[in-house]
Amino acid sequence: MNKTQCRIAYYVFLFASALVSYISIETSMDTMSAKQPPNVPLHLFEFALAIALVCAALYFQYKAYRDDDKKKDD
Repeated sequence: MNKTQCRIAYYVFLFASALVSYISIETSMDTMSAKQPPNVPLHLFEFALAIALVCAALYFQYKAYRDDDKKKDD
């Protein structure tokens, strides 16, 4: 992957993480307004997924900057 593709992947993964977090919050609010107990396993899964997406985004950001450093050294 080149630098531009890594940066695009970085933003896509960050956006996906924000979307997963938003869906988790909306689901939580809906269950609270319906006076139902929260679905804890679902929210734990969504939290883990959001963390994994942020880690993947950070990896692509690292890879893009690493490619920059390699080009400067050459």
